[in-house]
Amino acid sequence: MVRPARWCFWGGWLLLAAGVAGLLGTADRRVWLLAGNTGLVAVGTCVVSVPLGTLLALLLCRTDLPGRRCLAYLTLALLFLPVLVHAAAWEAALGKLGWYMGAGATLPRPPLRGWGAVAWIHGLWAAPWVTGLVAAALAGQARELEEAALLEAGPWTVVREITLRQARPGIRAACVWVLLSSATEIVVTDLYQVRTLAEEIYMGLALSDDPAATFGLRTALLATLVLAGAALVLLDSLPDIGRIVPQGDPFRFRLGRWRWVVGACTALGILLLVAVPLVSLIYQAGLVVRDADGHVVRIWSLARCAELLVPGPATYRVSVLWSFRRMWWWTFWMGASAASLVVIAAAPLAWWGRRGGLRAVPAIGCAAVGLATMGPLVGVLLIKLFTLRDDAWLIGLYDRTILAPVLAAAWRGLPVGIFVCWAAMSAAHPLLSDAARVDGARVWQRFWHLGLRLHGPVLAVAWLAALALACGELSATILVIPPGLTTLTLRVFGLLHAGVANQAAALCLTALAAVLLLAALVSRLLLRVRTRLAGSAGHVESWRHGRALP
Repeated sequence: MVRPARWCFWGGWLLLAAGVAGLLGTADRRVWLLAGNTGLVAVGTCVVSVPLGTLLALLLCRTDLPGRRCLAYLTLALLFLPVLVHAAAWEAALGKLGWYMGAGATLPRPPLRGWGAVAWIHGLWAAPWVTGLVAAALAGQARELEEAALLEAGPWTVVREITLRQARPGIRAACVWVLLSSATEIVVTDLYQVRTLAEEIYMGLALSDDPAATFGLRTALLATLVLAGAALVLLDSLPDIGRIVPQGDPFRFRLGRWRWVVGACTALGILLLVAVPLVSLIYQAGLVVRDADGHVVRIWSLARCAELLVPGPATYRVSVLWSFRRMWWWTFWMGASAASLVVIAAAPLAWWGRRGGLRAVPAIGCAAVGLATMGPLVGVLLIKLFTLRDDAWLIGLYDRTILAPVLAAAWRGLPVGIFVCWAAMSAAHPLLSDAARVDGARVWQRFWHLGLRLHGPVLAVAWLAALALACGELSATILVIPPGLTTLTLRVFGLLHAGVANQAAALCLTALAAVLLLAALVSRLLLRVRTRLAGSAGHVESWRHGRALP
């Protein structure tokens, strides 16, 4: 079991105590109200996402559920879908200009409003992440214990007393992930006008020259200390995340005569969560408003939807792929640059900390601070860094290049890169590194051959995951995007404030199609990762006989 040093745990308590003491001495009543709103949104997100994601992980990983591979692929696709697309989809369904309100709804106000809408959208966005983290804990459990317990008790008792108990570290890690990710985002809270600490940083520090901004920045840093301390305290009890790549087939509970019933209910639930927003986006993309005898009539046009989504010979200038081609290019270029930085930073951190102990502290610390730093605070700190000195070259880098948004997106995606790289590198056979050390290989040689060449598919998965997150990142990049440049996320974010119109819905649908292709590529790479790591013990003899590692 790979665990970080114990003083990392006590360091987290120290940061937590220092942050709370600082807030007690400097925060006013408004700050505590904002903190309460932030906690309300975070807890509501946990209530939605953690039970849903845990149940889905249990059904997909530890039962003989029919069609679980297709459902797992769909869950993987939702993993990379930006929160902005989730917000647009559900706003198109149940928002103020959605089809529900336009179809003669009986409610005087839209169902999605206030902090409840924020918790619901954040919860559905975070549910796939909970599924992945809980699945990591479930994949590493020893099947012998469950098989022996089934001889004395029923399957429900074994699931409750053994399977879920052993998965508690993964569930705890999922709670940490959900709490921090929902507390540091501003996309959905800004759409539904819910004031949180992150939203206050964005509105107060970035959009005004108030002399009291220094106090606001100090409060934001103290809140980050509290979140980072809580993350370090809870992340210390993580299981060996290398076991996310199982070395054998896990034990699967048989559903018996309820197999197809449970499979149908699971598929129906996932399809409802996906189909409702998807159909709503398709409806909004083809919606046409016309005047018929003085009355406004809303009709759906297949031709309008097709011309926005499919660039034809006569309608290519209307399609979103052509009209926003410059935004597509800049979004991809910024995401690719940020993903490259994430892999460059995450690979050595994961390799250095794969054995645990003191060497794991840098990786755990960077992951915890990256999760705890609020998105707008990253942008504000970068602004202060580039404008700290009145140097023309620094201001030129900030105003005329994409360096600032690339750094912001890379910092937000670094925790995911560390987790993916560490999960595979800590699962590799330990005799590989020991044999290389005995044969006289230096540190950089072991890192090159065993850390990079052996884990090439893992680095590709980390790069693709960071690319998806960086392309959808807005909370940190919205403040540092250079003048004259607009990304797709920024454009959609501006359109959503007036409701989900045709262009916003079409852009979200094209982003969804790109995510499905990305998920297919990642799923194939994950199969290669599992095959390569399962046979890593055979590479020891290859190293000893001087043959190149694959």
